[in-house]
Amino acid sequence: MGRLKKTISFTLIILMLITCLTGCDLSKIIAKRRAVKVMDALVTLNSKKIKVTGNYSEEVLEVSKTLKDNSYMKVLLPRLSYEVDEENITTEDGVTYCDVNVKLPDYEDAYLRCGADVFMYAEEIKSQDESDYITVPVTLAFKDKKLVNADDVFSDMYSSMIFMFEPSSSYTGKLPIIYEDDCIKLKFLRLDSLGAHFLIKNYTDDELIFMPQDISINGRSYCDIDCYCHIKSGEVGEATCKFDIDSTQAVGTVAGHFHISSSDFKFKYYFTLEKTVIDDKVKFDAPSLDGTLIYEDENVKLAYKETTTDHIIFDAENLTENNIRIGIDTLALNGKNIDGLSFLDYQYVAPLSVSEIKFDLPYGAVSDTGIATVVGKFRMYTFDNQTQKDESSTFNVDSGILDDSIVVETGSDGFAVYEDSNVKIYYKEISSDGVVFDIENLTDYEMTLVAEAVSINKQSFALTLCGDTYASHSLGTLVAECDLDPSTPVGELSAFFRYSYKTDSGTESQRFPLDTVIIDSNVAVVPPTPEGPLVYEDKNVKIYYNGVAEKGLAFDVENLSNLPYSINSEQFFINFKEYTEEEILISGVVAPHSTGTLVLVLEVPEDDIKVISGTLHIVDNTNFSSYNAEITETKFE
Repeated sequence: MGRLKKTISFTLIILMLITCLTGCDLSKIIAKRRAVKVMDALVTLNSKKIKVTGNYSEEVLEVSKTLKDNSYMKVLLPRLSYEVDEENITTEDGVTYCDVNVKLPDYEDAYLRCGADVFMYAEEIKSQDESDYITVPVTLAFKDKKLVNADDVFSDMYSSMIFMFEPSSSYTGKLPIIYEDDCIKLKFLRLDSLGAHFLIKNYTDDELIFMPQDISINGRSYCDIDCYCHIKSGEVGEATCKFDIDSTQAVGTVAGHFHISSSDFKFKYYFTLEKTVIDDKVKFDAPSLDGTLIYEDENVKLAYKETTTDHIIFDAENLTENNIRIGIDTLALNGKNIDGLSFLDYQYVAPLSVSEIKFDLPYGAVSDTGIATVVGKFRMYTFDNQTQKDESSTFNVDSGILDDSIVVETGSDGFAVYEDSNVKIYYKEISSDGVVFDIENLTDYEMTLVAEAVSINKQSFALTLCGDTYASHSLGTLVAECDLDPSTPVGELSAFFRYSYKTDSGTESQRFPLDTVIIDSNVAVVPPTPEGPLVYEDKNVKIYYNGVAEKGLAFDVENLSNLPYSINSEQFFINFKEYTEEEILISGVVAPHSTGTLVLVLEVPEDDIKVISGTLHIVDNTNFSSYNAEITETKFE
């Protein structure tokens, strides 16, 4: 009897010690047993066992029976396995949480490869190595010995399979329909190391192409996405949208902007997915702007982050429920206008999301000293789902001083040739491309400046498409392209410019000639000699016929005035054939006090030109006033 009492006492002591030392482990063991019971029922889709393990809805119980009878699932189910994570079993407020990892073949990839051929699908599944299996994480929540999140667990495991294998089913579970129209039905599937996955049902008679422009997960938008998914008519396909993202986060919300087209491009359209709740139980901190806030209005916030050797990087927050894309019209860093920006470089930001946006910079645009100021005009396009159009708007950015330790050098080291209250122009040099100017915008607005003519040593060059746009209070470069030897010593310069800028009250513009400026008085300037016979002369111009040019009749025009002149005509005769105003175009401008070649653009007859006559208009390009110059009948041998 005494020995029995000792044995019982010893056993009780051992149990007390075990309870004290491993009480938590005992609760984990019990939770694991419950988890195993639940998972054994779920991975076999045994509806009777499923029903007794948790509070499942009747809808789930019915769909589990349907799914088990599916031919594709019969291939898949024997290969499902699971592992209970004993280390992460926790209890909070009377609820015990148990994490389970379900391992299964990559059924989506196999289905996409084999489509409706279940036999090929079975071979594809069998050929997969277990190392290539995918993992589906689920969390079981127990209270009072019962699984209390039963429908959620079932949905985590099987919603995507139902959507893929039983697309006619009305069951959605935790895979809500996030977008649907006459062409497609779209569901969010999961997030993993590759990016975001969507399931797409194609309702059309055509093969469709699915191309995301941007995707937002939990309020963070991404636009550098690799996805070009084809979905055959009537089928379900998975779109794997590859981009760099933290795949460990649970997905609470999804938004984005998507492009849909038929494979033959007979039709195409875009649609914006507003912020859609995928799981309202997921708690996440809304992303905030990284960097220094440099602009804010009711639609967008912009923060400067950094510059690299070939990029400028911002964080942008879209405050609207529409998709937007942002580009840069003009940009100045440290007061230097950045030439060569791409006007096609637009970055997307999903609704109610924050995104890092990155713009290309031309080589050499950023100095090693760092960035003290950012100034520019940004353009924003807001997409309208109904009209399928973008609404354009602009906003101006002036960062102020970002870093007061950086010394910014402003101003040009060139030769000042013009200045008013809005702009300064400096002559810099002659390069292999032409005459180089520095342009300093003195206004608070973006300015466009165009050079229409430039003269070096009284030789004038008519300029085509010679202009650029300059950010407010910035210094930029303008190159007047012309055929000049860079070693040419420059004594005199004249030109004709025009500029414009938009204020809050309207557009301000100015057209002005730059009369002769002495660059170097030591250079002997020898005016060019006009070629051909003199056909007209007055106090302002001398006009010489210089023969047939590539596009019409060439005239050497010697401009004797301080105004920029061009020539035009309403009626002209070649070999007595009449040309009217509709058949004649003007070509170019001659700078003040210089000589240049202008072309009267018209269809020149193939026969040798023996006689010309007509009326030329001498046009003052500062205000487009003109007067007539009569070309009397001039004969050539």
